[in-house]
Amino acid sequence: MYKEAGFAPVVTHCVSCGNRQDLKAFSIANGGMLCRNCLHIDENKIAIPEKVAKLMALFAG
Repeated sequence: MYKEAGFAPVVTHCVSCGNRQDLKAFSIANGGMLCRNCLHIDENKIAIPEKVAKLMALFAG
């Protein structure tokens, strides 16, 4: 669905380390989700509730 809309953010795993667990925020600057351990890499990250993160991953597949 994202590719059809013209953009494809990384929403199935952490854009920084690849972790698929504990995704906590979206980083516009880095183009995807950040896990708990990588939140420090973007001070402008947007906190994402767990249910929303799972829904975003569903739309990606």
